[in-house]
Amino acid sequence: MMVGVEGSGKTTLLYQLFLGKEVSTIPTYGFNCQTITIPITNNTQGDKINSTIKFNLWDLGGSRTDQWQYYAQGTVGVVYVVDCSDESEIENARDCLWRLFEDTLNTLKDAVLLVYANKQDRLNALSVTEVKERLELEARGEGRRWHIQGCSATTGDGILEGMTWMATQVKG
Repeated sequence: MMVGVEGSGKTTLLYQLFLGKEVSTIPTYGFNCQTITIPITNNTQGDKINSTIKFNLWDLGGSRTDQWQYYAQGTVGVVYVVDCSDESEIENARDCLWRLFEDTLNTLKDAVLLVYANKQDRLNALSVTEVKERLELEARGEGRRWHIQGCSATTGDGILEGMTWMATQVKG
């Protein structure tokens, strides 16, 4: 499942993964779902594809964070998208992230967490390190497999790297 507060770039990111290009989007009320295939490489240079994995990626609307928990059943990984260019929303993003894991304690106990620090291409965007600190990932994510990846949903930079990490975590 892919979640994040309203306007974080979830739908743009989803279609960048699915179509490989930026598309014009409107706010999601409800959800979008696409099946995406991610290559898994077997070396650190990433030049030899060993296998692939398919994800059914559910993009859940950010205006109804109170309903995210109802989509958690069967989730093996959570993709959490943060708008790094909107510092005023970072505390809300932190609270929504950890409330999701509190509300779904048993359902998501083994789910991996990929945080996309989105909109890195914008001036004055928070750095990946700043987002990690502000979301309290090291303190509150202890005992969970998590990764934070800087990205730009509009250009596609960093997106595949994040999903490749998730694929290797899920596939083992």
